[in-house]
Amino acid sequence: MPSSLVTTIDRPRATILIYDDRVEKHFNNPKHAAAERYWYTEVPWACPNLLDHSRTHIVIQRGTPALELPQHKPLKEIRNLLLRLEKHNIHHRDVWPGNIIHTPDGLKLIDWETATQHTAPHSYDLHGPTLSGIPIPDIHKKVGRTPNSPNGYVMWWGSKHPKSLCNMWIGEK
Repeated sequence: MPSSLVTTIDRPRATILIYDDRVEKHFNNPKHAAAERYWYTEVPWACPNLLDHSRTHIVIQRGTPALELPQHKPLKEIRNLLLRLEKHNIHHRDVWPGNIIHTPDGLKLIDWETATQHTAPHSYDLHGPTLSGIPIPDIHKKVGRTPNSPNGYVMWWGSKHPKSLCNMWIGEK
């Protein structure tokens, strides 16, 4: 049976097509496609399976978004994954519940376009831009400003942004 299109999401850098068995991300700029594809090949243990790719798109295995599993907030699993990334000096820089999925191979992160590899005193994803010394991605500075996040869409474990792990999962009663 052919897979069916579930939803389409338009973002500034790409259009995302979500099917019942895969996710296709079609980038406006080949440079952005290459940047994201790099992480799917370099850290496959942290990403869903890369099924196909071209100069301007990637196709990845679809997982169950963690946000769709309200009874399961995988804080210990995500912390372990972020610690493993830290050991490899990898900073995802967009860790929030919407970028966490469950696959048959376990917990994975999606949306790697702003990731970077850099030796830092601390992980951006666990400690934020100030302690890590890793800058906020330029694209994130332009969006998502709130009173609690005046520097824009700053996503890490303890971020004050309303959609952060801290506010969506940890701060819940």
